[in-house]
Amino acid sequence: MGRKAAMRFAASILTALASASLALAHSPAGYTPSGTPIFPIPRDAHMEQSGNKFNIVAKNGTVIHVIESGGGSGSSAPGPSKRQMLSVAVDASASPAFNDTLQAFNATFVVPPLPTTFESQLFFLTGGIVLVDDNGPGLYMAAGLQYGGTNLQGGPYWTLAVILQGLPGTEFSQLTFGNVVANPGETYQFYTTIDNSMFPLDNFTWYVVGINSPTDPEKDVSFIGLVSDLESDGVTIAPIITMFRGQEEGVTQATDYPVGDMVFEDISVNLLGTGIPEGVTWGTSTNATMSPGLTVQVQTDGASDGKIAFGFPDSD
Repeated sequence: MGRKAAMRFAASILTALASASLALAHSPAGYTPSGTPIFPIPRDAHMEQSGNKFNIVAKNGTVIHVIESGGGSGSSAPGPSKRQMLSVAVDASASPAFNDTLQAFNATFVVPPLPTTFESQLFFLTGGIVLVDDNGPGLYMAAGLQYGGTNLQGGPYWTLAVILQGLPGTEFSQLTFGNVVANPGETYQFYTTIDNSMFPLDNFTWYVVGINSPTDPEKDVSFIGLVSDLESDGVTIAPIITMFRGQEEGVTQATDYPVGDMVFEDISVNLLGTGIPEGVTWGTSTNATMSPGLTVQVQTDGASDGKIAFGFPDSD
């Protein structure tokens, strides 16, 4: 990047951090059937953390949306009447980077079969990082699979998806790159890593999250975000939590799920300067109120060659 381009990029960062109020008029592009708002993210946009806010910034430096810690957003537009909320069915998370900088987080997965029945159900099966601010977990920045349709992509088939989700809510923003169909049986690589190609900024790190296809680079999708290295005291290292998450909406019976399971395998976590951390344990959480519902199992623990399975209910 040349000097003038770098100066322009630095100016866009300062503009974005100073103008979060511009996002208050930004309305969702649509809603899931239950009424959960969906905010579009242009493909050439990026995310910038500013304290307890996560700004979505257009290529020209304009803040087009704000995701606030606590699951809120810069929009108060009403949604339709709710049928069933997008629910977090299962989580598997680890916190290996509380005292060190996360370098990379990777896994591979095979696309599951299609569900037997389609009744406008919606699934997100993703991996990503949880960014923590002074209020606790603030944003889930993730990539993975989507089944079912939103107003931005999808239908009765699997597509690759990139989402940003304010925590602890389920409202989400979705990257708009069209339908990238993932066929059952195909293998993909999920990744989150530091991106050193972007303009450096003191006490911030650029992270990119995405999906790669080993056989078709036209299917590669990614999104980049500028993440604060420190908490508001300017001293404490801000933790980053690695996570896999299964979410669903509109499921009424076991045949609305695929058969079998979806396994994230070859899981690896690396820290900057120190490599693979020791003693990493994946904790799991299952929403017991959902029936039928996804299950989660840590088949191989640790930060190297790990394996975590999301199980689908038996339709028999």
